[in-house]
Amino acid sequence: MNEEKITKQDIREIVKEAIESFAHIVNQGFTEQANFFNEKIDGVKTELKKTKIELLESNEKIATEIKDMREENATIIGGRQRIDNTLLGHGDRITDLEIHTKIKQKGNMA
Repeated sequence: MNEEKITKQDIREIVKEAIESFAHIVNQGFTEQANFFNEKIDGVKTELKKTKIELLESNEKIATEIKDMREENATIIGGRQRIDNTLLGHGDRITDLEIHTKIKQKGNMA
């Protein structure tokens, strides 16, 4: 029989090759997993962007409606304020006329 002695160097090379082979297998598995998760993350990011756009559009519509309601409310309040001012003006004139009329009536009675 032809017996060859295995040296420490031979063992080191065998262990090194085994470690490199194992590392390659592990790295390949991690790369596949990383790619899988990256695809999932990209999908989630895309959905979030769509949702963000929808929310922004919805918020813009709400802001526009609120602005329109404020403008309408300001118009209503402005119109009511003019009516109130006119009524107050008429009320002041009526009071002045009543005072003036009472003074004339007292003057005529005397």
